[in-house]
Amino acid sequence: MELQADGSKSWSVDTTGKIWKFRWMVKNLSGITDKKLYSEDFVVDGNKWRILIYPKGKDGDHLSIYLAVADSATLPSGWRRHAQFGLAVIDQIDRKTSITKVATHVFNAKEVDRGFTSFLSLAELHNPRRGYLINDACLLEAYVSTDTTTGLISHELIVKTDSAIGNEKTTITRPVEITAPSSSRPSFQIVDLEPEEPTKEDMNTFFTSLESALLSSNTVFSQEEAKEAWTKLEAALNMTPISFHDSREFSPLKLAFKILASVGCSSTNLTIEQKNKLLAMEESLKQLSDRAAKAVEDKNRLTAKESIKNTVTYNLECSLIRYKEVESEVKQVEQKLTALQEQVEEAQKKRESMLVEQKGIFKSSQKMKMELEALSKEWAECEAKAKVAEDEEKTVEAEWGRMKHFISSIKEDVKRALEEQYGGKEEQEDNKMLVPNNDFIDGPQPLEGRFTWTVENFSRLNTKKLYSEIFFVGGYKWRILIFPKGNNVDCLSMYLDVADSETLPYGWSKYARFSLAVCHQIHNKYTIRKDTEHQFNARESDWGFTSFMPLGELYDPHRGYLVNDTIIVEAEVDVSKVGDDWSHDSKKETGYVGLKNQGATGYMNSLLQTLYHIPYFRRAMYHMPTTENDIPTGCIPLALQRLFYKLQYSETSVATKELTKSFGWGTCDSFIQHDVQELNRVLSEKLEDKMKGTVVEGTIQQLFEGHRMNYIECINVDYKSTRKESFYDLQLDVKGCKDVYASFDKYVEVECLEGDNKYHAEQYGLQDARKGVLFIDFPPVLQLQLKRFEYDSMQDTVVKINDIFEFPLQLDLDREYGKYLSPEADRSIRNLYTLHSVLAHSDGAHGEHYYAYIRPTLSDQWFKFDDERVTEENVKRALEGQYGGDEELPQTNPGFSKTPFKFTKYSNAYLLVYIRESDKDKIICNVDEKDIAEHLRIRLKKEQEEKEQKRKEKAKARLYTVIKVARNEDLAEQIGRDIYFDLVDHEKVRSFQIQNQMPFNVFKEEVAKEFGIPVQYQRFWLWAKRQNHTYRPNRPLTHQEEAQSVGQLREVPNKINNAELKLFLEVELGPHSRPVAPPENTKEDIFLFFKLYDPYKEELRYIGRMFVKVAGKPMEILARINKMAGFDPDEEIELYEEIRFEPSVRCDHIDKTLTFRTSQLENGDIICLQKFSEVLRVECRYPNLPSFLEYVHNRQSEAEARVAEVKTDKLNGEE
Repeated sequence: MELQADGSKSWSVDTTGKIWKFRWMVKNLSGITDKKLYSEDFVVDGNKWRILIYPKGKDGDHLSIYLAVADSATLPSGWRRHAQFGLAVIDQIDRKTSITKVATHVFNAKEVDRGFTSFLSLAELHNPRRGYLINDACLLEAYVSTDTTTGLISHELIVKTDSAIGNEKTTITRPVEITAPSSSRPSFQIVDLEPEEPTKEDMNTFFTSLESALLSSNTVFSQEEAKEAWTKLEAALNMTPISFHDSREFSPLKLAFKILASVGCSSTNLTIEQKNKLLAMEESLKQLSDRAAKAVEDKNRLTAKESIKNTVTYNLECSLIRYKEVESEVKQVEQKLTALQEQVEEAQKKRESMLVEQKGIFKSSQKMKMELEALSKEWAECEAKAKVAEDEEKTVEAEWGRMKHFISSIKEDVKRALEEQYGGKEEQEDNKMLVPNNDFIDGPQPLEGRFTWTVENFSRLNTKKLYSEIFFVGGYKWRILIFPKGNNVDCLSMYLDVADSETLPYGWSKYARFSLAVCHQIHNKYTIRKDTEHQFNARESDWGFTSFMPLGELYDPHRGYLVNDTIIVEAEVDVSKVGDDWSHDSKKETGYVGLKNQGATGYMNSLLQTLYHIPYFRRAMYHMPTTENDIPTGCIPLALQRLFYKLQYSETSVATKELTKSFGWGTCDSFIQHDVQELNRVLSEKLEDKMKGTVVEGTIQQLFEGHRMNYIECINVDYKSTRKESFYDLQLDVKGCKDVYASFDKYVEVECLEGDNKYHAEQYGLQDARKGVLFIDFPPVLQLQLKRFEYDSMQDTVVKINDIFEFPLQLDLDREYGKYLSPEADRSIRNLYTLHSVLAHSDGAHGEHYYAYIRPTLSDQWFKFDDERVTEENVKRALEGQYGGDEELPQTNPGFSKTPFKFTKYSNAYLLVYIRESDKDKIICNVDEKDIAEHLRIRLKKEQEEKEQKRKEKAKARLYTVIKVARNEDLAEQIGRDIYFDLVDHEKVRSFQIQNQMPFNVFKEEVAKEFGIPVQYQRFWLWAKRQNHTYRPNRPLTHQEEAQSVGQLREVPNKINNAELKLFLEVELGPHSRPVAPPENTKEDIFLFFKLYDPYKEELRYIGRMFVKVAGKPMEILARINKMAGFDPDEEIELYEEIRFEPSVRCDHIDKTLTFRTSQLENGDIICLQKFSEVLRVECRYPNLPSFLEYVHNRQSEAEARVAEVKTDKLNGEE
């Protein structure tokens, strides 16, 4: 309700432009109950304005004041109005303390008012000591100018502009324009009028009358009063000036001066000159005392400032001391951070591994659930077949016995016949067996099975890892591998291992789905079981869970997992569907391709597939203007165009990294489940904004936008309030609703506002009312968000609602005479919808998973889009399978009760997409290449060709191995020039491209030709990557390995599919630097490399290598090291072990008195040495090796940062 002002007057002043002042006296302020209040309209330059206030505050405990456009509702579309304005709450006692605020704004249809929400606190407004509220009346003023000149209105102008009105009380009048003084002319003029020349007679008459008047007005004082006045004056002058000022005795002295000045001017009294001096002294006395007081005040101020200066100086000294302390503490913390960096990296690796493991669990759980559902449907049929099979088995056994008896009866006859024909000789062929005879089991092997392993004395196991016995499933050998104390984690680590991996032929591969479990020995339902699947091969012969369960939980005696120091471990292995998931070609099988999951982006993939399969939306995306200079990772429209193009024309699954990067996501965001509805809305808003001003503007609204009406209707009075809202999706309740129609009924359900919840109607006060929602129109594409998740206050977490919730193939929203529609809805539009997509969510003990069921052309054929995999599905699975709820399976195992077994269906729908029947021909339209921008087609086709070329090159590369051979000469050439840490840059050594089938011994002949080193003098070492990311020679090749092919040998050091083999060629030189046979290498020998650091030259160089005994000590080989370095045999040297370079330098001092084993030195380790000297610390910038390597590390880091900065600048420039 809008109230108007009463009791105000307006006027205006003019500076460089026009400034209009409007005054509004708001009476009875405390008694106003309305939330907001308007003043009367006033006009400035033909524009209507008014003041808007919130007496109790708009959003808090402050008075809120705004300037509002009074006639905004009647102005034409696109209107704009510029104004400078000031608002003031006037202090009616002292105008100088009035509260003023000034602003400039361009008013428009969306912003019809502008002002200050927190103008003045209500406590200050009602403070009786202030003059803001006098007799419950508040005086407000508004200053408005439409002039664009800045700075016209200010606080000074407001508080000084009051001369035209004063304090008079008036009623409202029309604004009056007056002219104020400008800076270029005086504000007023004073005109002096010259009188006529007076005569002497006139002057005598004037002064005679003046003297009489003065004498008659003078007061006659007594002699006693004069003496008393004189005494007071002498007493005052006997004081010091400051004492007189502090005594406040000036008022009595004024009377004393007056009495003394009244003494007559005869010869026996004071002269006129003395009187004048006496009168002048009155003012001088006060001025002198004031000056003395001010001088004392200035001196005191200096003293106070000096005290403050001393305090601040002291505080600064304390701050300096504390700064140095903090600086020292920061260095200590940085050292700790450096030490913790390795742990952080290891934790990140562990996290990535767990996320991959989690994804595997999701997939396997879903597939197992589907198999269980399929099994339940086939159970009765299989049971009947099993009964028939029992009879058939008996028949076969009987026939088998008859055949066996017949063969036995003719055995001797056949033997004699063979001897007669072949002279007693029986030629036999040796059959090659894939497994040793003692391990072979006759007969067919089951394709799935369970193995139970009881591990006793578990807490007393002192081995790092433990294998179970071998068991067979599908003809394969398997075993369980556990790490009782954890595989570098505080958890039990458990894996499934291919037991005979080392004896299997080259290129072997086995696919299996399996689960591992630690059994709960009291209640089986608490058994911890984890599922996954894996393609086992020579590089990855074991697979499982590094963090299976916390050791604290396992060892807890109250948990029930470790009983009598015994645990029970189970493995279930299934190889029945070997290769199904690996060989499935979605494009070939269905005509569609999937989207790759980045870690936890299944929810996004299902949404993107749904949007892609709305052809009208896809065509609109293709028509969005993009250019060949746009970068996909920085442009959402281009990223979506590229994604849709690949989904339409690619033969394999499509990656989404470009799109997520265009969202501004990093790698971590791809491993976080985001809200699907939020993603859908944010994406729609961004696309809607990008479409503005283009040929596809309004597409999002045309497809997805509907409107609803919120209403409140009073029951007993004629009053109704309505509000129209738009929506892109509707959130429907699942809990307490059996289907979509029940949820819509609940959505439009009427709520009664009565009792304490009555509605406050304007003009009618509190009233009983009905509140509800009805729909004005539905969009062509209707998105229904099912509220499957809610907050559980008892568990303090969000829980999923798996209740059954049905949804139809066809949805009629005109049912029951349009019960969901508002009166103003267009009834000519038929709101009959067909189901297009079902986005489903599955969760359970091992995580959650998202996928979508879609029928792209609205035909009877449904497809399931599960990340990369696309399969055909029937309508029952797409609809009924996603209702949720419980499902029953009959209990058919003998010896058990026939009570049906119930289990919760954790897979159910959370988003439904319907398309209106009358719009489906328009929405399910044809989209082909002509709808795609030419630059996009050319760009993507070129990328596709390049990708195909790389694929061919990669396929060709699989036939070859690149062998990179590093030699002593490479180390000597690179260390100290190209590299400082580690031994060699493998990109700069001699490489050979060798066919995989070539025997390695033949390759050694190639090396002999290249380097002139005879084959018998060559010894090759394998390089190994360590946990600290360094590469070092690890061990020499064995004779058996050198007899293998290059392809087989390549798989020995590689745990990833790498087409490279890195080797170090060891060549020993004898007399005259001729190659000789390498020395025998035993387990007691360590192969070490040596570098020399010169602090004076700041130089690091490679000086050689040698074998040492693991039980030996550095002090025993100092002479050999000195000779290698070119030093005297007895030169004192310092030794360091080079450990790591990233993320920080670590170079540890070596104790020469300890053994190499105690110092934990091994093959490939690097020892750095330098001369020992005390003067180095003074003479050299980097006196020891660690300080030099730290310097090199910092220099390289700065160089890398500069390169990165240049790349970033270049990239930004391209954008």
